[in-house]
Amino acid sequence: PCPRGANCELGGSSVVALPGFWIEGTGRRSTASKGRLYTVEVYECMPGNCIGEGKCREGHTGLLCGICVSNRTLAGTRCIQCESLDALKARKITAIVLSLVVFLGVWWIVSLKPLLELSTSFRRSRLASDKSASMEETLSMCPSESAQSSLQNFCLRQLGQITMKVKLLNEKRKENKSQLVVFVGILKIIITFYQVTSSFWSSFLIPWPQSLGQVMQVASVVNFDIFTIQSIACLLQDWDRVSRQLFYTVTPALVVLLLALPVLVARLVFAGHRILKSKEFHSLESQFYNWFVWFLFLIYPICSIAVLDVLNCKRVGNGSWLASDLRVVCPLFNEGAFLFSWTIISAIGYPFGIPLIMLLSLRHFGVQKMAREKTERKALNAMLLKFQEDHRQSLLEEQGVDVTICSLLFSILERIHGDFDRVFQAFHPDSAGYITGENLYKVLLTTLRSCGLKYDPHQLYEDATGVLAHYDDNGDGVLSRLEFCSLACALCPSRHEDLTDR
Repeated sequence: PCPRGANCELGGSSVVALPGFWIEGTGRRSTASKGRLYTVEVYECMPGNCIGEGKCREGHTGLLCGICVSNRTLAGTRCIQCESLDALKARKITAIVLSLVVFLGVWWIVSLKPLLELSTSFRRSRLASDKSASMEETLSMCPSESAQSSLQNFCLRQLGQITMKVKLLNEKRKENKSQLVVFVGILKIIITFYQVTSSFWSSFLIPWPQSLGQVMQVASVVNFDIFTIQSIACLLQDWDRVSRQLFYTVTPALVVLLLALPVLVARLVFAGHRILKSKEFHSLESQFYNWFVWFLFLIYPICSIAVLDVLNCKRVGNGSWLASDLRVVCPLFNEGAFLFSWTIISAIGYPFGIPLIMLLSLRHFGVQKMAREKTERKALNAMLLKFQEDHRQSLLEEQGVDVTICSLLFSILERIHGDFDRVFQAFHPDSAGYITGENLYKVLLTTLRSCGLKYDPHQLYEDATGVLAHYDDNGDGVLSRLEFCSLACALCPSRHEDLTDR
C-alpha cells in the first residue's frame, strides 16, 4: 500500500512526498522488476515547511525541512531572514557591552553595595570604640560636675526626641513594607502568567497567528527565553541546541556564585568578629537570599525546558535527532559522551533540584511556622473585632470594665510564656512584686503590636486601668501577686484549678 503522505505513481514504482510530508531522497522507488523490495518511510513536517515533491519552504533545508540556510535563524517553526554580517557584528558588540553594564549595575546594587556598607560600619565601630576610650579619659579630667550633668541631660533629651522619630519612621516603614509585600505577590502572579504563555511558543511548534506569536515572543522576555527574540537569535544563529543548553545550565550557577561572593568574603574577612551579628551583615545576607529566591523563581521554567528539551528526540531513517534542532544527534544514544552525562546531571539539578532548594529554604527559615502564626493572628484579630462588636456594650454595662481585650491578651501571654510565674514576671519587669497600671498597659500594647492586632491605645489604657481597679481589692492602685492570680482566674477559666493550686 502507498504510505500516508505520499503519492505512489506508476503502480508504486515511484513515491513522491505530498505537501506537509518529507521523504529522504525524492522519488524513491518502492519496487523493482527483479523482485527486490524497497521500503520508503514518509515523515510529517512542521506545518508549512514542506511544500511537496521534496521541496522546502524558502530558507529551509535538510531533514524534514527543519534546518535553516545560511543567514537565517529559526523562530518558532519558520526560518527568518537576518541582517547582514556587518550589522550583526555591530549588534553583537553593542549587546555584549550593554549586558556587561546591566549585570555590573545589578551586581553593585545587590551584592557589592551592601558589602561596602558592612565594611564602612566595621571601620566606624572601630573608630567609635577608640573615640569612646579617649572621651572617657577627657571626662575623667573634667573638673565641673554640673557642666557634665547638664550635658548629659541635654543628650538624653535629644536622644528621646530621636527615639520618637525613629519609632514613627519604623511604623511608616512597616506600613510601606506590607504594601510592598502585596505588590510583590501581584508581580509574581503576572510573571508566572507570562512565563506559561511564552512557553507555548517553544513547546508547541505550530503555526501560531502572527499577532498571537508576537505576544508570545514578547512574553518570552519574562521567561528569559532570549533565543526566541529575533535580534538575539540572529546574533547567536551559529549556536545549536547543545550550546543553548550549556548556556542555560552554566550561566545560572555562575550568577548565583557572584551573588554569594560578597557574603562569603564577609564571613572570611570578619570571621569571629561581632560585626557578623550586626544588622548590616544581616541585611547583606537577607538581600542575597531574597535575590537568590527571586532568581530561582525566574529561571526555573526556561532552565527546566532547556534541559528536558534535549531529551526529546525524533527518529529519521537510521538516525535519531533532537526534535528542536535537527542538526544535533540525540544524546540519549551516546551514553559515553559528555552531553549525555551533563544532560542527566542538569535534569536532576534544575527540574528537581530547584524545587528541593526552595522547599529546604522554606523549612530552614521557618516560613511554614510564620505563615501559620500569621494566619492565627489574622483569625484572632477577626475574632476580636467580631467579639467587640457583638458584646462590648453588654460587658461594659454588666461589669463596668471591658475584659474582652484583656482576656484574649492574657491567653496569648499564657501561651507565649508557658506558666503563671513567667506571665506575672512579664507584667512587672522591675521585679517589684506588684503590677502597676502603666506596666499592665505597656505589656498589653506591646503584645497587641507583636501579634499584628489593631487597637486604640487610649481605649486600651482605659480598659487596662478599669481592669486593674476592678481587681484591686485593697485599693492601693497596684495588683499584688494574689490579686493578679484572681484576675488570671477570672480571665482564663481553663487555668483556674492550676492557678488556685499555685
